[in-house]
Amino acid sequence: MKCHLGNGLGYRDGVNTTADSFYKRYIASFGEAEITQFLRLFSDQDFTIDFDSTKPHRRAMALATAFKAKTRNVHIVKALDAVLAQPEGALRKISLVAKFREAVANIPKQV
Repeated sequence: MKCHLGNGLGYRDGVNTTADSFYKRYIASFGEAEITQFLRLFSDQDFTIDFDSTKPHRRAMALATAFKAKTRNVHIVKALDAVLAQPEGALRKISLVAKFREAVANIPKQV
């Protein structure tokens, strides 16, 4: 996930463009369990550190939009909506947003 999102640095925005097509195919196969893991990554500072940069923020938003179309789990949808509601620069601290925290906490451990 981190490799696909990049770090926003350099002319490729920290993404290996050769490998990114493989990342995209792998991510496209995600189900609810993997989407839940994506949401839980937002509490990991190593994952969110680059979300102050425009490109990683936009890529995370694109993933949240795509994932929202793949699930009907109300708690996952609420958490994804919270992600999508974050303005640029705020996504790094989403784990502190009560609406997001509550939605993630209500996702069953075994989706």
